[in-house]
Amino acid sequence: MKKILLLLVLSVITVSSLAQGLSKEEEERFKLVLTYSDSGREDESIAILDELIEKHPDLSFLKYEKAYCLSHKQDYKNAYETLKPAMSAPDTVPEIFASAGQCQDMMGKPEDAMKTFAAGLEKFPNSGCLHLEIGNVLTAQGHTREGLDAYERGIEVDPTYPSNYYRAAQLLSTDYPVKAIIYAETHNLRSNFNDPRWVELSKLLYDTYNENIHFEADTVRTTFARDRDFVVDTNAVNSPVELLKALVTAAQEIDFDEAMKASIDVGALRAAGGQLTLAELTAIRRRFLENYDNKKGKYDKFSFLLFDFQKDILDAGHWDAYNMFTLREGRPEEFKAWQPDHDPDMIAFLKFMTGEE
Repeated sequence: MKKILLLLVLSVITVSSLAQGLSKEEEERFKLVLTYSDSGREDESIAILDELIEKHPDLSFLKYEKAYCLSHKQDYKNAYETLKPAMSAPDTVPEIFASAGQCQDMMGKPEDAMKTFAAGLEKFPNSGCLHLEIGNVLTAQGHTREGLDAYERGIEVDPTYPSNYYRAAQLLSTDYPVKAIIYAETHNLRSNFNDPRWVELSKLLYDTYNENIHFEADTVRTTFARDRDFVVDTNAVNSPVELLKALVTAAQEIDFDEAMKASIDVGALRAAGGQLTLAELTAIRRRFLENYDNKKGKYDKFSFLLFDFQKDILDAGHWDAYNMFTLREGRPEEFKAWQPDHDPDMIAFLKFMTGEE
């Protein structure tokens, strides 16, 4: 997992940095670098990059790309050494600090990695990727609560960066289903449909609904609101913000649970044999939008933005396609059966999402 996350971070800025400060001929050479590195020919990429770095020692994105190739070869020491001067360069970016710290972590130096991330945050306090890397190191060390705090700080300061939503949703799905749903769906709305994490969170979304809607003896019980122990210990007294966060989370869960319960058609669930089909969950979520009062971000701006955007999708006529696509990994066979007769709907929805409509 560490290696995958490192390569995801290292691949972020290369294309956007393409051609900065390079001649036309050098641009073509750099394009070869990208082609070679994508096809596993790292040594050839590194050879070209060394030539370009010798001519342009001040262009940090060249060092960044070289570190990406070295990391593919699991040569994290040299990858870090390549990135080290780029951290103090005028054209440095947060991803350079994130990648350098990741290399240190891969070398078994998590404390040094945390220092690198902290140095990056001094320069770029609103960097989502640096908060993400701090959270990753903390959770890897078993400090799950602190790691989650780092992810949520990243969401707060950089709400357009999707990876913090992804990691937070993973940690919250069992004990905090409402937050998990909000974060997972927000991630998928902010990320590329080709992102492999999209598929993972599609299943997480369906599973979280399914695990908290219980059809029993012709009645429905929902468990989105969990009992919280609000014993105020010394730590809580000294951290009023943390106490407020817990109270707000509980209030949101209660309202979400009540609105969800009011949105469920018991007869439809009975007709489906108690199975939460994609079609019925789509209908439940549609009624939920009418029942859940979250005007002006009653509890947090992220749920407000999510449900507000969902209403835009509904008003534009793409609700069924959006839900079937978003939740499809929960019941893939049902989605496959639905899709052939709804290709025009899917095309129209995807055009809406990409701004082509």
